[in-house]
Amino acid sequence: MSSNSILMIKTYEQLKAISDPLRISVISQIAHKSKTGKQIGESLNVSAPKIHYHLKELEKVGIVYIEKIELLNGIAQKFYITSGTDIVIDPELIPHLNELKESIRASIYSILSKSKAETLSAPEESFSVTSGEYMDWPIISIQTYVNINRDQFMEWKKKYHNLLDELATLEKNNKGEKTRFFISSVGFEASTEEGENQ
Repeated sequence: MSSNSILMIKTYEQLKAISDPLRISVISQIAHKSKTGKQIGESLNVSAPKIHYHLKELEKVGIVYIEKIELLNGIAQKFYITSGTDIVIDPELIPHLNELKESIRASIYSILSKSKAETLSAPEESFSVTSGEYMDWPIISIQTYVNINRDQFMEWKKKYHNLLDELATLEKNNKGEKTRFFISSVGFEASTEEGENQ
């Protein structure tokens, strides 16, 4: 988690650049760690030239940048990373937000796919338990439905993001031993039928 976690979308060009579901997937791949176009392509099962094209388009509008360049067999390997981890859209762009509907859905699906991949590749000790008390386990595993109004959800969401900011501060100030934890969360209005059955 970076202290500079906000990626503010301020222009229509930037909004248009992230309106492509594949670009949202590319962004999710390099939100926390820089990768080359080839590495991204291998993760997404997309050709490297196609990934490089989209990286260049995202770079043009300041959404990604080259964090470092390494030489491999005399060939420059460019490592791209996003300019922030959490995408926030300037309210001035609200008239254009309809263009983002499918990209937002694709982004959430990408987050869930990443969660599945991280779960499958996590070390065995990640799921070791030392007591019968869930709150003593160093994991979070929650999936639920709640029936509240939208204003209540938005108020709770603010508190949740404050907790994430607190986590970022802990990371920034921690000078001792560190363990890397993966945290993934999504939340959205679900179908009424599904919610009522839970």
